[in-house]
Amino acid sequence: MTSEHPYTKLREYDRCVAGLMSDPEVTGDLLLIGMWLARATILNTPEPSKTGWQLTDMAAALFPMKTKPAMFSLGEWSRPQVTGPDAWHVFEVLKKDIRRYDPWVDQPGPRWARTLCAGPMVRRATCGKPSVAAGFLTDPETGRKKLRGGCRKHEQWFIAEVQANREACEAVEVPQPPANIGGRLAPHIRDIDWAALWRGIDPNWVIPPEVRTWERPSLRLLLAPDMASQPAPTAAPTRPRPKFALIPGALT
Repeated sequence: MTSEHPYTKLREYDRCVAGLMSDPEVTGDLLLIGMWLARATILNTPEPSKTGWQLTDMAAALFPMKTKPAMFSLGEWSRPQVTGPDAWHVFEVLKKDIRRYDPWVDQPGPRWARTLCAGPMVRRATCGKPSVAAGFLTDPETGRKKLRGGCRKHEQWFIAEVQANREACEAVEVPQPPANIGGRLAPHIRDIDWAALWRGIDPNWVIPPEVRTWERPSLRLLLAPDMASQPAPTAAPTRPRPKFALIPGALT
């Protein structure tokens, strides 16, 4: 068995951190957590316990001074209190990064934008007035959702649309929509069983289907004519898969 070069892990860690920092979707506290996980899983720093790393380990290093804000009670302001590492904040950041489907991502406007009436008109395609009733309609073929609304004039039309959509979905088995948000750390840190971690954070989570689009490669890999006859290289020794576990009661 060949020993691993001492700089191999450092180079792997540098590449992982560079990938995290260059990813526009990995920012803020998620970036901090990603860099901590990269150091833990690649450099084994800090060393895990027998059950693996805990959220409190990460919180102690990244968010060690959770502060309870001042509160006004009985005519007086209380002083801010320092309560220690904020493991719940780590939990919430990882929860927001769970790979999932979010219907709001499929909508053209921001969440706070006012829903416009989609009722049919004679001289134009849709009404376009502010809606008094709105909701998501599910595509029976894909499971994806689209926000629809109706103004006062088209309120009965909107109610009929909702009823027709409900009946169409009840007549068939609606598939689970593909994931469209979350999972931003998973491509960079591959030594973690993310599915098990996400299921530990949310027991109701199930693995969503994925839709991947492949871009045209800018480089081509050319093999020499005699490559097929060459023996396959010996696989490098693999280290045990690190564990990152949610410990029951660790957040209390």
